[in-house]
Amino acid sequence: LMEPAGALCINCHQLNGKGREIGPDLQRIGAKYNSAQLLDSILDPSKLIEPAYAAVTVDATDGESYSGFVRERNGGDLVLRDVAGQDHRFPRQQIRKLSPGKLSLMPAGLLQAMTAQEAADLITYLSGLR
Repeated sequence: LMEPAGALCINCHQLNGKGREIGPDLQRIGAKYNSAQLLDSILDPSKLIEPAYAAVTVDATDGESYSGFVRERNGGDLVLRDVAGQDHRFPRQQIRKLSPGKLSLMPAGLLQAMTAQEAADLITYLSGLR
């Protein structure tokens, strides 16, 4: 992806095998969403969240809370991936409460550091990923 947006995108998304898997792969994102939808998703990431990347909070029996998305479920056990890309494995007996999140793991305001042209170029680029 292009700078400066590309540096931000691959912190959480993969493209051509590069980047991290915290959000959806961008390989064919332009075939899935049109330009307006892509812009809307960047401006308001919590408006439409892909189910596989929906945020959850695990309140563990050790008193700690962990947020991320469910990477894997195996019976009552689960693996949660946090925003740093770290996986946390929770056996069922260590989960006190599992709560769905209302906000996307993707932060709002990502376009604020870009010029209007950079933002337009980013949307054009993402739209072309088919």
